[in-house]
Amino acid sequence: KNRGHGGYDGYFDSAGRWTGDCPEPGPGRIHIVDVAAQQWPYVYDFQHRLVLAEGGRRSGKSFALTSKAALCMLHMPWTRGVLLGPTYRQIRNVWGHLRRLVPRHWFLPGTLGVNPTNKTMRFVDGAEAVLLHAFRDDAARSEGSSWGGYDERQDISEMAAANAMLSTSEAGADFMIFETATIKPGLRDHHDRVEDSPHGAIYRMTSRGNPFVSHELFSF
Repeated sequence: KNRGHGGYDGYFDSAGRWTGDCPEPGPGRIHIVDVAAQQWPYVYDFQHRLVLAEGGRRSGKSFALTSKAALCMLHMPWTRGVLLGPTYRQIRNVWGHLRRLVPRHWFLPGTLGVNPTNKTMRFVDGAEAVLLHAFRDDAARSEGSSWGGYDERQDISEMAAANAMLSTSEAGADFMIFETATIKPGLRDHHDRVEDSPHGAIYRMTSRGNPFVSHELFSF
């Protein structure tokens, strides 16, 4: 269900069709984003504290993480989130997705909203996202956050992940972590911990389940 500041009210049905008032063009319009069906369960799981998306390359895991981060920033105003990747180059993929996904008027103006130097994003509702890397374990520490999005978890060390998790102090017991991981042998231990935890959930995504890439290329 969506209620916009343009004065419209409605919801998307199970087929993805909008039902309700049609917003007028302008800053109050709905921003519609195409998301693969296999990404929805991961994006909308806010019942578990640790949510992991596993899959192959080009299965849409990072875009699903981006959509989930955008929802956190919308529904958790005046809080800080952390986006963590093995390197800045890898987590910048999520940064780029966010810049394309989010309407410009949701950001604060200028570098207050998007600051590549400080590697921060700020919404008009006061929510903030900070980019961090795990190339060194200690570099993953933050100033405190309410949620963490970890991309390519299989390449993040346990110490770096723990450093970032221990910084999730703003939300107290309600903090959440959502991760993506490419399936590799080294992921097994972490996979088992998430699977065995009552607070964890794992979602599988396949490359062929991503309708936005070429299946002819996969067949080749």
